[in-house]
Amino acid sequence: MHLARSSWIRAHGMRATIAIALLGAMLWFASRSLVDGAGSVDTAALVADAEWFALATGLFMLATLCLGAAWIVLIESVAAAEPHRRGRLMLAFSYSWLGRYVPGTLPFFAGKVYLGTRIGYGTRPLVVTTAVQNVLEILVSTVVGATMIVAAQGLTAGGGRYIVLALLPSVALAALHPSVLRRIVDASLRILRREPLPDGALPPTCALMAASFFVATNQAINGVALWIILRAVGGASVDDIFLATGALSLAGVAGILVVLVPAGLGVRDGALTALLASRFTVEVAALAAIMLRLLMVIADLALFVLAFIIDVVAGTHVAWHAVRTKAALQTVPPSPASAPPVTAVTERRSA
Repeated sequence: MHLARSSWIRAHGMRATIAIALLGAMLWFASRSLVDGAGSVDTAALVADAEWFALATGLFMLATLCLGAAWIVLIESVAAAEPHRRGRLMLAFSYSWLGRYVPGTLPFFAGKVYLGTRIGYGTRPLVVTTAVQNVLEILVSTVVGATMIVAAQGLTAGGGRYIVLALLPSVALAALHPSVLRRIVDASLRILRREPLPDGALPPTCALMAASFFVATNQAINGVALWIILRAVGGASVDDIFLATGALSLAGVAGILVVLVPAGLGVRDGALTALLASRFTVEVAALAAIMLRLLMVIADLALFVLAFIIDVVAGTHVAWHAVRTKAALQTVPPSPASAPPVTAVTERRSA
């Protein structure tokens, strides 16, 4: 038994063994979060509003795919010479998404880089785009959150604090300037113990704008999903969509910044409850935060299962087979002058 296990490790490599261990940890932490969330809600209430909660779960899955699209846009802009592998990149993102539930969230970032290299991309573009996407998510979420809160509460309600919120979008948007963004990304890379960006490594402005649009769409869809939950548990009106979107965006920023907490657990929930309490009772706000946590975990697990099914049925095997580079003989067609065929050795990557 010991010899068989040793031969398996030698055949597949230590990195694959570590990846499988991390995958098991991701599934375990996500499943534990699901069990904890399910134990905190009333089962009868879940059944009574099952159709609304199912709709919210579907929207959470769609919102996550928007973040994956933002990452893909950034990768394609940095590694423009590489052939597009959007389907495989989306599968890699969906697999690694559960890594947010592991304390430290390192498997989420490392998973995207690891699976991205197996697909065929270089390590540096993957690290750079992962750092840029994380920065964009914080900045755009701040813009969306502050704007929606101001729209929900008004500039004069509550005095100067809402005026400060109104100024946050301009401050965050200024951080998207290439020179400012470069410093932020370099600081993020230092935390990840990577070298600073070389010249020209930052995604172009058009890619940053496109990725920001996908991140903003993610925030908008998540806000609608939270509003559906509030409608089911607290009788929210249509006007409360602004508050739901703004509260969830700002609470999400708090969850991202506290990196040691898995998926912002507790931090995001507490911030969301406090922001929603300006319109709803504390009990309704807390229940909505709990339902949000539960349905998001269900959506993330469902997205993982869906990615696995597509991966197997389509035969892409993103998570299970390493991309191998082979030397292949390719016959070059003769020139118009009827020159004899030339045999060249080219590098070919398996799809």
